[in-house]
Amino acid sequence: MKDLLKKTWNYNPNSITSNFAGLQRDWNQTLVTKFNQIHAERSEFTLERTMKVPVKFKPILESLFFYNNGEYPNAEEHPNIDHRFGVEYIDSDSNVIEFMGEELEILNFGN
Repeated sequence: MKDLLKKTWNYNPNSITSNFAGLQRDWNQTLVTKFNQIHAERSEFTLERTMKVPVKFKPILESLFFYNNGEYPNAEEHPNIDHRFGVEYIDSDSNVIEFMGEELEILNFGN
C-alpha cells in the first residue's frame, strides 16, 4: 500500500472550540475547507480529484452546500462537490477519506 500523507478533521466542533454557536451542518462546511487545502497543496503532484469516502460519511457530504447528487445528468452515479471533486463511496469501516494522495481522518464521528 502506498504511503499517504495524513490530516484530520473533527466532526464535533465543541471538542475544538467553545465559540461555535452554529448547527452541525454549518460546521460540516469546514470540511470543504479541508478539501480545498488538500487540493491546493497537492494539485501540482496529482490530477486525481476523486475522493474515496466510507459510506458512513455520506450524510456529512450530503449536508454540504455544494454537494451535487442527482441535480444533473449522471450526478447520482457520479456525486461530486462543487463539480470539482468527485466522490466515490466505498464499503469500509475506516474513519479515513482518501483524497489526492492524502488521508483525511474524521475524528469524533458517532461519539
